[in-house]
Amino acid sequence: MDLFAYGTLMDPAVWSRVVQEKCDNRSAVLHGYEARRLRGVKFPGLVECDGGITTGLVYFDVSAAALARLDAYEDDFYERVPVPVILEDGTTHQAEAYLILAAHRDVVLPEKWLPHG
Repeated sequence: MDLFAYGTLMDPAVWSRVVQEKCDNRSAVLHGYEARRLRGVKFPGLVECDGGITTGLVYFDVSAAALARLDAYEDDFYERVPVPVILEDGTTHQAEAYLILAAHRDVVLPEKWLPHG
């Protein structure tokens, strides 16, 4: 399975610690969603948003064991959903991304999340 990462999982150190395996990756863009700041934490939440654009990385061929570790890391705050992303070469590619659950949308702020500030 391929995974679109838009937040802290783009950091190689975080990816390595959580996933415990190496996966090829490429830059990608996700339309119709936005990574937003969340109240009280330093990681983002992905929400559907008309006109939204989120940049990130697609990790390819993530193993079932790694997905189980990722699901545990993301906890019940997110759900993994299929999304179409645009790879850096312009092709559309199907991946999955962690979308913030509706039950936690009360902590979503209107501001975009920026990786370094």
